[in-house]
Amino acid sequence: MTNDLQEKSSWALYNRGSAYQEVEDYFKANNDLNECYRLANAQENEFLTANSLNLLGLTYMYQKEYHKARDTFKKIINYEYQSLAASKYLGRAYHNTGRTFFEQENYLEAEKWFEKAVLVKETRKVPAELFISYKALANTLVKNGQIGEAYAIGKKAENQYEFVKLTEGNLKIFKTLREISYTLGNFEASNQYSSKYEEETSKYLQEQQKIFDAKEQFTRDIITAGFFQPQSETSGFSLLNYLLIAIIMLGGITLLIYRYIWMRRKLAITEEIKAINIESNF
Repeated sequence: MTNDLQEKSSWALYNRGSAYQEVEDYFKANNDLNECYRLANAQENEFLTANSLNLLGLTYMYQKEYHKARDTFKKIINYEYQSLAASKYLGRAYHNTGRTFFEQENYLEAEKWFEKAVLVKETRKVPAELFISYKALANTLVKNGQIGEAYAIGKKAENQYEFVKLTEGNLKIFKTLREISYTLGNFEASNQYSSKYEEETSKYLQEQQKIFDAKEQFTRDIITAGFFQPQSETSGFSLLNYLLIAIIMLGGITLLIYRYIWMRRKLAITEEIKAINIESNF
C-alpha cells in the first residue's frame, strides 16, 4: 500500500468512524478509529493520530468504559508533538479526562483535570475553548461545595459567552450562575440570570424552530415531488413507481419523527423555564 493510499485510507476510516460515533454505533466507531490511529501513527501523521485518539476516547466514554477512555486520552498527553501546537491537544485531553471523572461522580479528580485544562487553554486564549472548560470547572466546584470559587469561574465563562455558538449546553451557564447566586444569597443577581437564561433559551428555540421548519419543508418537497412525477406510459407499476411510493412513505414518517422529537424537546425546555420562574417568585 503506497503512502498516498494509506493516508486516504486513514482519512476514510476517520470520517466513517466519526459518522458511526454520531449515530451512536460505538462498536463500528471503535473499529474504524482504532485502525485509523494505527495507520496514522505508522505514517507519523500527527493530526490524524491526535484526533483519532480524541474521538476514540470519547467513544469509550460514551460507552461508559472510563478507564479505556482515560488511557486513550493519556496517549494524547504523552504524544511527542513535532508539527502541531501541543497545547491545543493537551488542553482538550485534560478536559475530556475531567469529563470521565465527572460522569463517575468523582468530582475531586474532575476538578483537578478541569483546572489543568484551564491552565493550558488560558495560554491559547481561544474563547470557545476557554468557555467549555470554565463552565465545566464551575459546575464541578459547585459539586465540591466551593460556591464562591464556582461563581468566580462561572463569571469567567460568562465573559466568553458572546464568542460561542448558541446551543442548549452553552446557554446553561446562566442557569448555573443563577443557582450559584441563589445559594450565595444574591437574589437580585439570581433573578437577572433567570431572565438571561430565559432570553437565551427563547433565542435558541427560535433558531431550532427555523432549522426544524427547513427540514420539514425539505421533507414536504420530497413528498410533493413524488406525487407529481409523470406517470409511466406502460401498464402496471414500474420499479420507479414503487420507489416513489417508498420515498413518499419515508418522507411522511420522517416528518412525523421530526415533529415528535421537536415538540418533546420544546415542551421539556418550556417546562424547565416555568419551574425556574415559579422558584424565582418565592
